[in-house]
Amino acid sequence: MPRVKAPLDYLPKWQGVGPCVGQPNIMYGSPGRARATCYSCPVLDDCCEWILSLPFSADPGGVIAAMTLEEREAIHQNVTTRTCRTCGEPKPLTAFSKWKPHAPSRRPDCKPCDKHRRNTMRGTE
Repeated sequence: MPRVKAPLDYLPKWQGVGPCVGQPNIMYGSPGRARATCYSCPVLDDCCEWILSLPFSADPGGVIAAMTLEEREAIHQNVTTRTCRTCGEPKPLTAFSKWKPHAPSRRPDCKPCDKHRRNTMRGTE
């Protein structure tokens, strides 16, 4: 069931600086495109701190601070495991690569599945 976008009563002053301003089609569309927008943002760290400071019930959904709603929910719940999208096995969060070194979000495939996928795409496996 899709999450209803909640109106936020509080938006920080720096919020108008990000490339996502006025771009809901990006932030609620493809997670990959939204993450790319976030990674080019000069206020990514501020955004990450802000969204994780909100109670989860106030989360507006979409990709914010390069994290999906599910990733933010896991952080709020202190989840230490995740199920790999490819092999379907639950594994510790450390078994999943980070999207970017400074971001808290992780890739949806575990490291071995991600490596296999990349090698298959390159034709080296």
